[in-house]
Amino acid sequence: MRLDLAKDIVRARCFGRCEGCGTYGDVEVHHRKARGMGGVSRREAESANDPRNLLALCRQCHAATEHADTWRECETKGWRVEHGQRTPFEVPCLIYTVQGFGWWELDEHGGYHWLDLSPTWRLTWQEGEGNGSTTE
Repeated sequence: MRLDLAKDIVRARCFGRCEGCGTYGDVEVHHRKARGMGGVSRREAESANDPRNLLALCRQCHAATEHADTWRECETKGWRVEHGQRTPFEVPCLIYTVQGFGWWELDEHGGYHWLDLSPTWRLTWQEGEGNGSTTE
C-alpha cells in the first residue's frame, strides 16, 4: 500500500485523537515496526505501510517511541515492534479509540477489534517469545 493512502486511512481511524494518550489535535503517523534507514523495497512497503503497522500519535507520544529511554515501555504497549520478533500484524496495541481505551487488534482495513484484556496487561518478550503478563 502506498504510504500516503495508508496515512489517510490511519488518520480517519483516529478521528483526530492520539491513539497513544487520547488527546485531540495534530497527529503523526508512526510505523510500529520501523522501516529502517533508507526506506524499504516495493514488497516490504506493502507490509511496512499496512494500517496494522501504523498508529496515529501526537508529537509527544511519537517522540517516546523513538527515544531509547522509553522503547521498552512502548514495546509493552504494542506501539513498537522490534525486528526479529513478532510481526505488527499479530501484536495488539494498548490505545485510545473512539470506542474506548484498551487492548485492540488492528486490521488491514484501518479498523480495530476489541480484545478483552485488562488495561494493566502488558506484552512481554521472554526467550524470544511474546506473551502477556499483568503489571499490577
